[in-house]
Amino acid sequence: MKTQALLAGAAIALAVSFGAASAQADTNLITNGDFSAGLADWSEVDSCCYFTDSTGFREGSVGANGMLSQTFIDDVGGSLTLDFDFGGDAGGSTGYQYVSFDGTTIAGSYVDTTNGSPYQHYTFALGAGTGSDTITFNGRNDPSYNTLDNVAITQTAGVPEPTSWALMLSGFFGAGAFLRRRRAVTATATA
Repeated sequence: MKTQALLAGAAIALAVSFGAASAQADTNLITNGDFSAGLADWSEVDSCCYFTDSTGFREGSVGANGMLSQTFIDDVGGSLTLDFDFGGDAGGSTGYQYVSFDGTTIAGSYVDTTNGSPYQHYTFALGAGTGSDTITFNGRNDPSYNTLDNVAITQTAGVPEPTSWALMLSGFFGAGAFLRRRRAVTATATA
């Protein structure tokens, strides 16, 4: 009876730990991704003309590439996903945006906004987290504006390291050996 209670408790603890790991995957690692606090927690470089409002970050860098970036903390090895909303006003002579992750341009993230670009949602797989990573939005729209909003980076838990598996398995084997030995001692005592 006690053995069954012990095993049930272990199963519940294991289920709770996996549930906590999957709940963590939905946490946004970006702070102020909706720009409701202006550019708090963001670094802005080389944008001559920008502002934030209810639609998000409005950037109209003229004559150069403007950059907006944020460095965030994540778990090493966990798979990262980037989501954001973006659009560009028509009327500019030069307009574009692309996204960089840790200094490398994300394939497929270039959007030409010279003739305008409809406001839409984008999702990109970033790869594995390194512990501290940086996302950078690079853009220009002469003389109109690009709009960026609802920036989110979520992480799916990585595969446990071999030492973690070894520790978990040794615990299971230890519990099994203890229960087996206990059964043998009980059987001998009653005989």
